[in-house]
Amino acid sequence: MSCRVCPNLLTGASLPTLTDRIPKSIAGKNFYEGKLLDALVDIEFHYLEGLKMVAFHENTVVEFTTENLKYWQDNYSWFADLTGRGRCKDDCLEYFFESEDYRNRVAFYELILLDSYYGQIDAFKEETEALIERLEALL
Repeated sequence: MSCRVCPNLLTGASLPTLTDRIPKSIAGKNFYEGKLLDALVDIEFHYLEGLKMVAFHENTVVEFTTENLKYWQDNYSWFADLTGRGRCKDDCLEYFFESEDYRNRVAFYELILLDSYYGQIDAFKEETEALIERLEALL
């Protein structure tokens, strides 16, 4: 058993986030006009959509993690020892290292939730770079 982090694969996610600083700093500014205003409005709405995407994925990951914890609590006697004392004895280790159920949960988590999210983050980044180039061309 060489995977010391296996029990944390479904509960230890770190997700990239966005702040609302950009849309807040642009919103309601009336001293721009023409193409510059159009570019700033596009950037504002791009970030607002990005914030919605981040919130959706964060909520989905939290919901999935909560469902898994509840499933383990309801179905496995080792749950209290693992969460309360950090102990993972033989039956617990067997679940994390040999269980198809756990492997399938991790695969779903990584492929559907994380890969999808990171793919959308990459697309958001690319669009952001294009918007920045457009804005720089106007300045």
